[in-house]
Amino acid sequence: MKGIEYGLERVRNTIGEFKKNSENSAMSPRLYFDRYIENIQLFFTNDKKKVLQSGQSILPVRVGEKNKKVRLLILGDSLARGVGCLDASPVLPSTVAKVLSLALNADVEWRAEGLIGGTVSDIHTKYLPIISEELTAQEADPESNTEIVIVIICGVNDWKTMLTEFPHGSGPHSFRAHLQALISDIKRRAGNRPVKVVLPALPLMCGEGDPNCVLQRAPLKYFVSAVCSFWDLQKKYVAEEAMTDKLCRIQYIGVPDLSMSFATPGEGNVCPDGVHPSSQGYLWWAHHIAQAIIQQTQIESVDASAGPRSSL
Repeated sequence: MKGIEYGLERVRNTIGEFKKNSENSAMSPRLYFDRYIENIQLFFTNDKKKVLQSGQSILPVRVGEKNKKVRLLILGDSLARGVGCLDASPVLPSTVAKVLSLALNADVEWRAEGLIGGTVSDIHTKYLPIISEELTAQEADPESNTEIVIVIICGVNDWKTMLTEFPHGSGPHSFRAHLQALISDIKRRAGNRPVKVVLPALPLMCGEGDPNCVLQRAPLKYFVSAVCSFWDLQKKYVAEEAMTDKLCRIQYIGVPDLSMSFATPGEGNVCPDGVHPSSQGYLWWAHHIAQAIIQQTQIESVDASAGPRSSL
């Protein structure tokens, strides 16, 4: 009985929100509903995978003279390349690079590659050669002290695929297995060279409070965060399993604490498509990722355990 009452309450809330939002948007309830359904259909359309033009810094991000060097790779789906961002240079990689440069007193070069609609398996296939290329370039210079940091952004297209291809789509456990396979290949390519892999949770929270965000409207908001958390949890498990690895350090970065975030989420953090972050949203997320990396670096710097490891 309680379940039925809860369901009815959700329906009433959804109808109320549609009515309120249609009034605020000066649209008829029918037109508003049709637009909303179109947005949902676009969100769940994964049939056209597109390689986004790669981006990278022309020069290192420099703040004074430094001896330490960092090569930052941000690889993944459309979020990795900054879809929704209107800036000429993607805000996410450039901001992460600048914050790391200042905090770690390092020259930071970045490279960002993204595949629209890409699952972790697609990302593995498409971008492992790039990872190998970067690692080989560093190995070619024995005196190079460049640290490699690889940020892998994935998950949203995996659970979207599961929902759209149900019951044939792969679930959280398959996602975890594919992610573990990618990490294993990175370890093999790295050999004895220290490397850090960063697995951020998806930035759904940046749309909270933004009326333009499709994922924060009923009925999607009642289940998208919960579904997404299952996939993000697999990233955490993968990182925990690698805690004893001294060469390939895996760091999971969870969902931001809104009370402690760089910027308060709200209107303007989501781009006009209602799904991807805007430049402002990417800026907020980038600071969260960079600060988490810095905090982990500080923890590792006081770790007295023996053996070689990355200082990042």
